[in-house]
Amino acid sequence: MPAAPSGEPANFIPEQLMAFARAGKALGVKGAPIVRQNGNAGALVHFYAYDHFIGVLMPTSGFTDKRPDLGFPTWAGE
Repeated sequence: MPAAPSGEPANFIPEQLMAFARAGKALGVKGAPIVRQNGNAGALVHFYAYDHFIGVLMPTSGFTDKRPDLGFPTWAGE
């Protein structure tokens, strides 16, 4: 369980993140899960103002390090 997440962004498998959203819905929590980014280590997942649930979401291994920087999308220019 990460005690002090670094805040460094990572990539996650969307289906795994949705599993946390479904868990929150089953618990009657309103709102989306909050992911405390932690780089390539496990990220803390919890719900705002709900102290009865925490989880750990693992990022896709090495995905952030191997992806080339493609720059800003040309279609999104001014």
